[in-house]
Amino acid sequence: METGPLVAIGLDAFEVELVDRWSAAGELPNLAALRRQGRWWRLASEWPGIVFPPWHSFVAHRGVGEHGVLYLKSWFPEEGRIGFNPRWRASESCFWQAFVESGLAVATIDVPFAPPLERNPAQLVISGWQTHDEVVAGFRPAHLEQGLRQQLGEPVLGQEDYGHVSRVALLALRDRCLAAARQFRGLVLRALAEREWDLVLAVVGAAHRAGHYLWDPGLLARSGRIDQLAADALASGLRLVYRAVDEALGAIRAALPPRATLALFALHGMGAETPWTERLPLLLDFLSRGEGAGQVAAARGWLARARRSRLALAAARKLPQRLQEAMAGFTSRRLYDWSRTRAFAMPSEGTGCIRVNLRGRDRFGIVAPGAEYRDVLEQLAEGLSGLRELASGEPLVARIGFVDELVGESAPARPLLPDLAVQWRELPSGCARGIRTADGRVLDFGGPLYALSGRTGAHRPDGFLLVSGPAASAVPDGDYSTRDLPTLLRRLLGCRPARPVSGTS
Repeated sequence: METGPLVAIGLDAFEVELVDRWSAAGELPNLAALRRQGRWWRLASEWPGIVFPPWHSFVAHRGVGEHGVLYLKSWFPEEGRIGFNPRWRASESCFWQAFVESGLAVATIDVPFAPPLERNPAQLVISGWQTHDEVVAGFRPAHLEQGLRQQLGEPVLGQEDYGHVSRVALLALRDRCLAAARQFRGLVLRALAEREWDLVLAVVGAAHRAGHYLWDPGLLARSGRIDQLAADALASGLRLVYRAVDEALGAIRAALPPRATLALFALHGMGAETPWTERLPLLLDFLSRGEGAGQVAAARGWLARARRSRLALAAARKLPQRLQEAMAGFTSRRLYDWSRTRAFAMPSEGTGCIRVNLRGRDRFGIVAPGAEYRDVLEQLAEGLSGLRELASGEPLVARIGFVDELVGESAPARPLLPDLAVQWRELPSGCARGIRTADGRVLDFGGPLYALSGRTGAHRPDGFLLVSGPAASAVPDGDYSTRDLPTLLRRLLGCRPARPVSGTS
């Protein structure tokens, strides 16, 4: 059976529970219709139940154990310091290289962390127009940029103004996300009009940005960040953004030739923000040393959080990279007394990352490999699993991943990764008033904690794949993870690349 192009659209951070709810309510008619007509799979996260930014794994079709990119900052073990990850903004390779080499016509539009223009082999590239993440901008062919600006105006989503939470800022953010969804529609339609494609790979970033800041406006009102009138005005903001994306999908679907296949996918979802990753230094200190170390741990946690404050991030955009690296190294080396620190919190977002100060691996390591290392991990896992929120009695931790088990001790990027990955439970709103250990020790915060960034939404693990069109039958029934998506796209294309593409099928 002859099939047309494959148009694969990434719905960045689309939450499957919201898709189910709003589709059933008639709010997302195009998504609902595509789901009735097509085939649907839930996709497990790369690390079961634990979410890290999965775009590097998707773009390069290499696992976290191979690329080692978890966050914009990394731990450099040989130097014993935190620094900016040089590979954060762009992957070193891309899975569609093989498609282009086999003679296919490929267009990529705003794929997060795609390689920069000189290493992106696609015949048409639009990069950095309306992604939530800050990526390397570029256009191919070069004349495309001027034409898009004339047709669509200037890009509206812009960089994330991290931590800027007010009535005016959030209403403006909502409106930018709505406009970005409309611009996304224009980007894809323009690409489709350029020529006939075998693969169009495009990602819409509006719901990702909206999900972080518009997930629960009522929580912002309860924390005193905005007033209740503003919260009421913003209550429907995220739903409106999903509706705007749904309308864009309808317009794109209407423009496709009859034999085209449309694949919609999300690599992760969105849920309630938790304050625990920001306070992980405090939690670790409390578990290991008790209440007597509270002031030191609080100061350390404050310093770690201050480095991600709105003021610090704004200053970072203006300071030379070399100076930023020097400052990060200076402060991170002094965050701990390394002669006594057996484990510490690594930079991360959402998921808590804990690293053992291992002799022979980390510059200031004191924990011996082997039995002592395993004992430290087991003690940490047991202590964290026993933590309960003071008011509700609910566990803080949903899941703990032992990284050696997740990626293997011999994975190429294993030295860069944490030793434990902690997924927090989404507690009832207004919780996080204090913690109680399994042996009854209590740390009372005197009131509920909130994310200092002002974000109320955080990444949830797992995603989905929806395929509608003649090629949908090419994907066999089965259980898949987000790491399988490049292989599934290859199946939908029905092609055999000139060189093997790594991954599972």
